[in-house]
Amino acid sequence: MTEKSHVALTRCFYCGEPYKILLATHYNQKGEPIRDLKPADGKVVDMDPCQECQGWMKQGIVLIGIEEAKCAPGWNKPKPDEKNWMPDPWRSGAFSVLREEAFVRIFPPEFHKFALEHRWMFIEHEAMVRLGFVEEEEEPRVCPSCKSKGFPVSTLSDDRCTFCDGTEGGHEPSVTTALEDQEKEGSDE
Repeated sequence: MTEKSHVALTRCFYCGEPYKILLATHYNQKGEPIRDLKPADGKVVDMDPCQECQGWMKQGIVLIGIEEAKCAPGWNKPKPDEKNWMPDPWRSGAFSVLREEAFVRIFPPEFHKFALEHRWMFIEHEAMVRLGFVEEEEEPRVCPSCKSKGFPVSTLSDDRCTFCDGTEGGHEPSVTTALEDQEKEGSDE
């Protein structure tokens, strides 16, 4: 039997940062918490904004980037018998705050009521990129040489692999020591 946790650090629904500390308050006769708090550790447990998000919401509308194509079916609708439901989309990690005046100018009226009342809104990541709220991150280019050898980590800078130092064309570099380089220089003279 695993030991029950007495404490959990939860996350903010909006920004995902550590937020509330939950402490067990009811214990059995053995001194163990009646309710195990381990499942709540590192999870979102409610939709109360942290202090930082409260500040952002006072300044404007919080826009949270999502990728709808990666979301589970029904992420935006509660099941009929579900209590304390929270929407759970696939988040892209984009987070932006837009002043109320700008929000009203940019977004169509059907979004105004919810966003102005709740001070936040999910938005497709691609829309955030197109509107200039976030910059699109380029997919890392993988070195063909590393990929063919099955190396899991490999990215190309402008012309060199950051892992094996091979060139983008997949040509492996010749490995020489400083001594060999000096010998070559000496024989060329």
